[in-house]
Amino acid sequence: MSAFSNGYEWERWSAAWCETCTKDSLGLPADAPEVFCPIVGSAMVDGPTPLEWRENEPNGLETRYTCTEYEPRDAETDARTYVGPDGMRSTPTE
Repeated sequence: MSAFSNGYEWERWSAAWCETCTKDSLGLPADAPEVFCPIVGSAMVDGPTPLEWRENEPNGLETRYTCTEYEPRDAETDARTYVGPDGMRSTPTE
């Protein structure tokens, strides 16, 4: 079974997680060094939800999974702030 039922769900989740992670160049300018996350690659090729993506009780598409290998980029919103009892805050808190 695929982790996301359609491209829209993937876009919403990856915008919060992959586009703010040091392990993937999604969301960076075209002249940035290309980095491709092997977890995303596996999910796209193999299909099933990667073990590194832990399913949560979602408060929205961005909180459906938590990636255990996530490392936020400097000056980016840490996607982990969206997960938890106060998920989907309008302004993430420290």
